[in-house]
Amino acid sequence: MNKFKKITAFILSLTLVLIPLNAEKMNNVKAESSSVISDDEYSAYKAGLNYPSSTDELVLADGDYLTVDKQNGAEWSFDTKADFKYNIKLVFAPTDENTNIYKYSLFIDNSLPFKSCEELKLRTYWEDDGGIRTLTNGDQVNPLQKCITEFTEQTVSDPDGIENSPYEFMLSAGRHTIKIVSLGKAFKIQRIILSPVEEIKKYSEVSQEYKNYKNYDGKQIVIEAENALYKNEYSLTSKSDNSTAGISPSSPTNSLINYIGGTNWKEQGTEIVWNLAVEKDGLYKLGFAFKQSYVTDGLVYRNLKIDGKTPFYEAGNIPFAYSSKWQFKEFKDEEGNDYLIYLTAGSHKLSLSVTLSDTAEVFKRLREVVSALGDLYLDIVMITGEDPDTNRDYELHKQIPEFEETLTDSLKKLNDLSKDLNGDIKVNGELNGAVKNMSRVIQNMLDNVYDAHLQVKNYYTAQQTLSTWLYDIKNMSLALDQIILASPQKEFDTPKASFLERLKFFIIRYSESYSKNSSTVTSSKDKSLDNIKIWVNWGRDQVKVLNSLIQDSFTPKYGINVTVEQVNATLVQGVISGNSPDLYLHMARTEPVNLAMRGVLYNLRNFDDYEKVLEENFQKGADTPYLYKDGAYALPDTQNFFVMFYRTDIFDKLSLNPPKTWEDFLSVTGILQRNKMNAYLPYTKLGAAGTVNIGTGGLTIFPTMLIQRGESLYNKEFNATNLASPISVEAFKFWTEFYTDYSLDQDANFFQKFRVGTIPMGIASYTQCLTFSAGAPEISGKWSIAEIPGIAEEDGSINNICSGAGTGASIMKSSKNKDAAWNFLKWWTSSETQYRYSSDVEAILGETGRVGTANKNALPRLVWEDNEIEVITSQWSKLREIPEVPGSYYVSRSIDQAFWATKNGNKSAKESIVHWSEESNNEIARKIKEYANKEQ
Repeated sequence: MNKFKKITAFILSLTLVLIPLNAEKMNNVKAESSSVISDDEYSAYKAGLNYPSSTDELVLADGDYLTVDKQNGAEWSFDTKADFKYNIKLVFAPTDENTNIYKYSLFIDNSLPFKSCEELKLRTYWEDDGGIRTLTNGDQVNPLQKCITEFTEQTVSDPDGIENSPYEFMLSAGRHTIKIVSLGKAFKIQRIILSPVEEIKKYSEVSQEYKNYKNYDGKQIVIEAENALYKNEYSLTSKSDNSTAGISPSSPTNSLINYIGGTNWKEQGTEIVWNLAVEKDGLYKLGFAFKQSYVTDGLVYRNLKIDGKTPFYEAGNIPFAYSSKWQFKEFKDEEGNDYLIYLTAGSHKLSLSVTLSDTAEVFKRLREVVSALGDLYLDIVMITGEDPDTNRDYELHKQIPEFEETLTDSLKKLNDLSKDLNGDIKVNGELNGAVKNMSRVIQNMLDNVYDAHLQVKNYYTAQQTLSTWLYDIKNMSLALDQIILASPQKEFDTPKASFLERLKFFIIRYSESYSKNSSTVTSSKDKSLDNIKIWVNWGRDQVKVLNSLIQDSFTPKYGINVTVEQVNATLVQGVISGNSPDLYLHMARTEPVNLAMRGVLYNLRNFDDYEKVLEENFQKGADTPYLYKDGAYALPDTQNFFVMFYRTDIFDKLSLNPPKTWEDFLSVTGILQRNKMNAYLPYTKLGAAGTVNIGTGGLTIFPTMLIQRGESLYNKEFNATNLASPISVEAFKFWTEFYTDYSLDQDANFFQKFRVGTIPMGIASYTQCLTFSAGAPEISGKWSIAEIPGIAEEDGSINNICSGAGTGASIMKSSKNKDAAWNFLKWWTSSETQYRYSSDVEAILGETGRVGTANKNALPRLVWEDNEIEVITSQWSKLREIPEVPGSYYVSRSIDQAFWATKNGNKSAKESIVHWSEESNNEIARKIKEYANKEQ
């Protein structure tokens, strides 16, 4: 970058800155909880009007549905006879069978009743698509999931789950309108119901109505929890636990589907519904076989409903205590008396949904403090930086408005919360320690306001610990094995195993571990079928999903048996041992060419429909890294690329816009640094060969900057690099100046720094969206993504093409069933298979387990926020893959060596890249010569 550019960036930066208990006891603790508000505005809204509840129900537009979109939404007019409060219910249906949550805004008389109505949620319901699937080795796999497209009734509630009861809306007598506007994809509304606010009586009142009812005296009714009727979260699929005999069903030899929930059943409002067949009218007692090993020394809660209604108040807050083992809970009060439920003969629907109960109050109070302290931390580091000078007097209490007031208010709230945590509220005991530690740090700052900057590091650590607790205390994970309804006079027959049963289970399971090969599964026992063998180096859950898909849709269609082997060996080891597979999936980026030049892989261009498969399934050029000479040696099965992340709250505070060009990026970086913050560019530290095998395009931003300038990493003959060309030198110099002149930290923990706000802008893999969404709930709504910066062209357009990374799937040259293997590759990389595989893996592992598929039609079908998928697909269309050549592993190392030589000041950028260009060219030449005569 020349001096003129630096001066310009400085002036722009300056201008913008100036502008601007034991388990059983805990299971039966008081199951009462006050209704907790989600924000102060809603509290004021209710308190300000406080109308009586209507006794009548109003139904709006009962009949044909309206489609609610982003542009115009849909509006209904109606009259109310008097001042009443209502619950609002929407009869909703999805328009897209792949969307899990629809977001919308609700207006009454053309205004938001309160702030939370700006973004509300409607959840799609899902059901099992077929039954439990059984593999040929006896292991079971959860059923596929299918969207329920029929209309369902949903009550308008707090989207964050902090308000335990549905929202109450105050309507004065007269004419009104309700308008609903989608915030993303369109959805259908058949009718709106304004219903009387549901008043749930306590059990002491409800039980008075039981006097004329008889106790049920028949056999207990057992609901196997894994056999759910439907649920409102895609990932709420049935699961397997084969580690214990104390679960139903259990097997020491096979993995059986035997429970539902776990870590995927933790989000507030997520609900599971079961069908309940009752033969006789009567009063029933209730019990649950469950495991709650997620909230240490704390409780998680569920809201029980029968036919859509909570039978009594205590059923809305059923507590489940911590234990590392499976337990059985009898639904009782503190005195050990059963809570009884009256059921009539016939079919009923029983549901359990996640609720925060008492924890909601803790979350609300903690969130308020964490937010205030987080904002204050940013104000502090804008003055002191993350590492203040201990010899300097910053006088923070004079420079930051309401500095002492914010600390004093936060200290009082934390001390009050600490007292309450020592009382009846049951939350993980370690939370109180974190609260007290933050209080101690704040007290030290208040006691010594002139030296408050000396506490910045302690403040940061304590505040981040509390931020983590915001995520942890909302974790309401629960695994459920059985729900049992029984006669009040009889003991429950639970799945708990006796000592002898547990001993027998252990002995059989132990012996099976030596005799059963669980890492190899075949799709069919029909020995007359052609057979192909596949190697994968994946986790067990991913392998089970693959096996189930093969058994369900590949083998029946093609009549080909598939043996999947879970290995940690390399293909080279397989070739040397003479035990290589027919195919290998998710092969590292550099491996296909590396093996092709050794004559190990089969040229896919020998298949007549190769080009057609590419065109139908992948972005243009997606096969580039897998081409060698005149051959193609892999189909892409995953692709990865960069997008830009930025903190919208901080950008708004500093009046910044997401940069479009690299010059803009530098200007914004300068402004951030003047406010003691920084930016981030991707850098992967090279270590083992596995890191190098990612491929040059996914390690740093340098290859992207190079190709944006119109230069290629390699010459046209692919026998040398262009690293020493004038354009390459310019790009390398520009890249390294971010670190030498602008002091970007290549080792920064971008997730953590972005989360706290000290690095509010950075470039990273698009899959980082999932990490921020799942791991940083405290900044929800405070960040967004954009396409990466580029270079302004003469016509005014921005060239922001990017390089990437990914994996490929290859056929071995030694395969005796190449046509069968090719059919498998086409099936594996197809839109439907890639969508089902990624969706099924995500259902088991959560959204962070989502697979970055290379199929251009499958990725958009996965669950994304609308603004995210728009940016992702647009940037993906501008992906330009970097070729792989013999010795390209050394190119990645050479670029890294040149980077460090420049950053450490040993050589200039030009000297460094020219020197290491020669080194990499020598290695490429050596490799080409070594394998020049190898038959492909």
